This record gives sequence, structure tokens and C-alpha cells, in this order.
Amino acid sequence: MGDSAIRPNILGELRAEKDRVMLDRAFYDSHDYRTLLESADRNLVVGRRGVGKSALVYKLAKEWERLERTRVLTLVPEEDQIASLRRIFQSFGNEFGRIRAAAKIAWKYTLLLECAESMHFYKEQKVEQTNVLREHQHRWRQTFGGMTSKLREALLRVIDTSKPEEDRLGFLGIVDERTKSYVFCHDGKSPDRPMSASDRILVHPCYWMALNLDKNMLRPEEAQEIFDEYDIEVSSDTPEIRKANLGRLMSELDKIALGPDGAMQFEEWVLKAIRVVLAGGLNNIALHPNGTAVQRRDVVGSNSANRGIWKRVLEDYEARQVIFEVKNFQELGQTEYRQLASYLTGPYGRIGFVVTRDVDFSPRKGRELDWIRELYMSHTPRVLVVKLTGKYLSNLLSKLRSPQRHDAADRALNGLLDMYERNYLSLPSTIVRKRQK
Repeated sequence: MGDSAIRPNILGELRAEKDRVMLDRAFYDSHDYRTLLESADRNLVVGRRGVGKSALVYKLAKEWERLERTRVLTLVPEEDQIASLRRIFQSFGNEFGRIRAAAKIAWKYTLLLECAESMHFYKEQKVEQTNVLREHQHRWRQTFGGMTSKLREALLRVIDTSKPEEDRLGFLGIVDERTKSYVFCHDGKSPDRPMSASDRILVHPCYWMALNLDKNMLRPEEAQEIFDEYDIEVSSDTPEIRKANLGRLMSELDKIALGPDGAMQFEEWVLKAIRVVLAGGLNNIALHPNGTAVQRRDVVGSNSANRGIWKRVLEDYEARQVIFEVKNFQELGQTEYRQLASYLTGPYGRIGFVVTRDVDFSPRKGRELDWIRELYMSHTPRVLVVKLTGKYLSNLLSKLRSPQRHDAADRALNGLLDMYERNYLSLPSTIVRKRQK
């Protein structure tokens, strides 16, 4: 047999997270990915091996790293060290509640120190008890290994102390009516809602022995469902829930009054709609980001320029910051078009979007179309004002309810820009000019 070279697997690595090149080229924007990208909540992703959790982490980290003033911190516990932590946690007692409380405090301590290390003492002088933080960071750095190894050494130091610190466990817990579980609040924190006469309360099990209470008052499955604090909520955002959220946002538009009375509501609605529809393409989308400036923009998003329409907007119109001017009325005039055109300087490039309450997103034949053309032709370099409507954004929200149409907004805006460049800007003006005598 002659010599033959072993060909690499043309389909990529067996594990997606190991094949970054293939992930960048062939990653599918699934419902789960869009939900995580659009949400501002803290999310917990749970799934079996091989379903794509690591691929989600990789792609989300790339998106979030593009945000201004944002640092992405990725922590990966070492599997061989996790097993050794179990025996150490048993040193805190035989009761499930005490072990669980110790484990939560330990992992919070780990996360806080890793975050502090990542920030490199950013604005250190403004942090209270900086000397205490430095002491903990010094011990953390002296331990060789990853975060799990450092946590293990920190726990051993606590166990070796002659007098353990006093536990500050919540004494009374309240039933969460949604989950039917008892929730306790520790470390002096206050509950996030007032108590009522109908609330069911429970003394924390760690106090039962001292109070000589009956240990059989809870069923075993109820005892396993005791949650210690309000600050973490685990939920599953299924496609059905996402569809309901999109539908709720769409229905809010019809409830907003036209004119000055509903102007602020419409601005807030446009902000929410753009954050969902343009998630991934635009980052750090904010309302009135320069509120104290003379020329105050309504909604502005940072252009990631990673693909599609927004790469085109940056390359063709030099817009790193994209403006959406919001008008809670139907017909636009000369003043509105000139106002937006005056904003298009510096990082705002040469293109801006104006969102109105008109029924049709196409420029009205006559004055609107003429002003778009005149602004485009009279400026050097040329600037383009694109008209959008609340109904147009609502239709894009509706399309996002289908997983197969995750790129609907990108395709629609690309087509709209083609329409402006190919058709609207080449039409003759309808303005009738007076003859000079």
C-alpha cells in the first residue's frame, strides 16, 4: 500500500466547543440562544451532554465581549477537584440545610473574588473595606491551581480555625405560592415583599432540635424544596413563554395614545422592541443616552457590525452608533427630517432611522420622499434618513415567534435599504419650483 495522508474530519471536531471555526460559520440562532441574548435576567442553562450548552456559552461570550465597558468572565471548575469538596462540606455538619448553606456561601465567595481579580482593582478607592479585600485576594493568589483548588484551600482554612464564625441563618421562611416551596432569607437581608395574614411560615429546620420541634411536620420531598434566599430564581423560558412575551409587547402598541400624551410611552415601547428585534446586531441599546446634551438622541445602539445589515451600515455609512429618532405621530415634515440629519456626525455616521406611528412604513409620495432625496443629494458626504413605523417593528416581533425566522429583522431591513438605494433615491423630485422672471 502506498503512503496516504490521514484526512481531517471535514465536519469538524466531535465537540462543538472545541471547533471555534466551525461554530463561527455554522452556528444556528435557536430560540434558546435568542432568548438568552434578548433577556436581561440571570439565566441558568440546564441540559444533557451534547445538547449545545458550551456552544451557547461561546457564542454569547463573543456577543457580550463586543459591548462597551463590559468584561466577560468565564469560570470552569476542575472536575477532579469538585469531588474533594464534598468531604470538606461534610465538616459543616450532618444536616442538609447547614451543608447547603455552607456550599452557597463558599461559591459566592469564589465568584466575588474571581470578579474582583478580573476587574484589577477598578475604582478601588471607592470600594469599602479595601484592605479586607486585598487580604482575601492575596491569599487567593497564593494558592496554586484554578478556582476550585483555591476554594478548597479557603475552606480548609475556615475549618482549621478554633472558633467557627456564627451562622446567620434566617429563622422564618415564607411559602412561595408559585413553587409551593419555603424560602428563607439569610445574612440580615430583608424579604422582597410584605407579609400578609394568609402567608404560611416555617421555622428553619436547623433550629428544630433546639426548639424541640417535631421533625415529621414536613414530608421528605418538602424538606428538599427549602430555598435559602430570594436572590436566585430558576425558571425555564420555553418557546411558548417567549411567544407570549412577544405577543404582550405587540399588544401594548395599540394602547399608546397618539401625540404628546403618549410620547414617552411610545419611546419606551420602541426601546423594548428594538432591544428584541435587533438583539445581536446592536448592543448597549439605550434611551436618551446623552440626555443633558443640546442635541438629544432618542434611542441609540452600538453597532457590532458582525454580519448582515449592520455590517453594511458600518461599511457603507460609517455608523458605529445607530440612531432611532421616535415621533409619536403619523406624517413627518421638513423639521423632523432636518433634525435627524443634523445628528448624523462623527460615530453616528451618515444614516439614521426615524420611527413614526404611520400605517405605512414607505415614505409618503410628495413631501416625505422629496425631503429624503434632498437630504441625501445636498449633503457631502451624503446622508440617508430611513423611515420606520411602530407597526413595522410589531410585524418583525410577530415573525420572531417562529424559530425558522430568527433572521427576519436582518433580511427585512436589508431589503428596505435596497429599496431606498435602488428606487426612492433615484426618483425625480415632485417639488414644483417657481420660475424666475
